[in-house]
Amino acid sequence: MAAYAALKDQRDTTDSLAVIVDVVAYNSKKYYVIVDEGNGEAVYPFPVTGGDAVLDALANWRGAIRPETKIWVARKGKEGKEPQILPVDWSGITMQGISNTNYHLLPGDRIYVKLKK
Repeated sequence: MAAYAALKDQRDTTDSLAVIVDVVAYNSKKYYVIVDEGNGEAVYPFPVTGGDAVLDALANWRGAIRPETKIWVARKGKEGKEPQILPVDWSGITMQGISNTNYHLLPGDRIYVKLKK
């Protein structure tokens, strides 16, 4: 920036410059909604935006979920640790406003939806 012509005539040094960057899209990291309808699995990738939770992911998927549907988050374990399986209480999140299983999603998380027919 010091070489930028408009800044060359300024009395301030480059040490006093501030740079602000706004990120308008997060496209490189994803979470996945995997839906098992009994006749195979469908995978739906979504970009991580930083504030995604299970309810957001399932709203993005836009599928129908019955109260008896089994849902969990599969998360890669940290170095040397086992993967985590985090059960989701769908009725609790949606009908009772209980948010403790509305997990904040991390890049690479898989939300598994096992629909019962």
